[in-house]
Amino acid sequence: MTHTTYQISVNRRIVNKNDLNDTLAFAEGWQPATLSASEIADTINNGCAISAQFEGGLRKAANFQRAQFLAADFDGDVPLEEALRLPLVEKYASIFHTTASHGLEGKDRFRIIFLMDVTIADPENWRAAQKGLAKALNSDPSATDPARLFFGSLGSNPRLFNRTISAEAVEELIAAGRSPKPDSDNRPENDDAIYLPTVRQSSRTIPAETLIKLATGALAKFSEIPKDTRVHCPFHEDTRASAKTLRNRKGTAPGIWCSTCQETFWLEGTRSKPYDFYAFERNVKALATQTRLRKKAASRSRPRSWCRSGLSG
Repeated sequence: MTHTTYQISVNRRIVNKNDLNDTLAFAEGWQPATLSASEIADTINNGCAISAQFEGGLRKAANFQRAQFLAADFDGDVPLEEALRLPLVEKYASIFHTTASHGLEGKDRFRIIFLMDVTIADPENWRAAQKGLAKALNSDPSATDPARLFFGSLGSNPRLFNRTISAEAVEELIAAGRSPKPDSDNRPENDDAIYLPTVRQSSRTIPAETLIKLATGALAKFSEIPKDTRVHCPFHEDTRASAKTLRNRKGTAPGIWCSTCQETFWLEGTRSKPYDFYAFERNVKALATQTRLRKKAASRSRPRSWCRSGLSG
């Protein structure tokens, strides 16, 4: 870890999901704190809410001052142990804890916190980083507001990892969070995550007649499975149905996105071209270069004037 303490804010008036019914505490009483990873984990374990730091302790986006953590919320769509095996989590996650609603309806609900080696002082950068993280992990996409609060979880015994997320990785998340959806005929609808640099489109494809195991245990032909069906990934020993089906934008080509493999597998013969994240930047630079060269050429073609201010003939 580069840092030993991290800047957050704590609201001790909010326990779990506001068990004390202090509605004013959602907006006020956010105390800035500089805490170690273990102190942050203790704060969560005591049920206290955390967030970014805000001017005057008033939680709203316009008052955002700084934050030194990112957080991904999982609300029952991804099994707990599967999420902990995701490459981004294994490399950069700092704290893991179950939330107050964990286990309800038999679903895993939990949060993964990434303590940063850099402090974000721009609310839009923090929003973009949160959005990029949600895309990369297929976590709750609504947890991106600069004034987002994260409830504590009394007695959850958070798990600590001796690691942080680097400044370079944070920059990548910010860029990914700002990236527009690619304009590709094979872009899936409502599934930005497969286009992140950390989530690859696989070179492996799936024949249409392949039998895929559904989350229900039944088998079905790949080409006949409806969109957004949870399935077992056909490319690894998947005991928890960690994948789901999708369609390209035209609705003509099925695919499977696996949250464990962090890859998308398309129907044989229809694999989409990888999206070029840097094309826009290259085009802007090329346009600037062309403009500069045109101006230079134009200045050379103009007749020179030998008149100078202050000189008389």
